[in-house]
Amino acid sequence: MADRLTHVTVIKDKRSLGDYKPGEIGQPFQQEATWYIACPSCGGRGSLANHQVTENEDKTITISPSLLCYGSIMNKCSAHYFIVNNEIRWC
Repeated sequence: MADRLTHVTVIKDKRSLGDYKPGEIGQPFQQEATWYIACPSCGGRGSLANHQVTENEDKTITISPSLLCYGSIMNKCSAHYFIVNNEIRWC
């Protein structure tokens, strides 16, 4: 089993959501008003519209409540985690 990611990377450029790699978070050019994340476990991409995304003074991101990924029909996932100051805290 591969090691789990421990941190997310905030993407500041306006790349396409489809280009996000596992553990990347940002506001892609298609949806600049909404934050999106690529699951750090399976890479599935999802909106954070129902979450509070806080940009901290130190340029890190904190998200609440916790995130739960269900994956897709082809790629089942059950990742459950918090993100605090860009650190992934697995449940």
